[in-house]
Amino acid sequence: MLVLVDKGWLDTVLTRFGEAIAAVTRANARAGANMQQDACTHAVFETGVAPANCPAR
Repeated sequence: MLVLVDKGWLDTVLTRFGEAIAAVTRANARAGANMQQDACTHAVFETGVAPANCPAR
């Protein structure tokens, strides 16, 4: 079965899909950074020094 799809509609859908993928990527990066920050903060409070894998500000 052949279905005709308007090119403008398809372009809009693909653009929105790309934006959604980018938003998920940004959220995952933020979540990873927050987990690293929490681990570094915990280590600083426990030991008094930042581990080598914690980025310096």
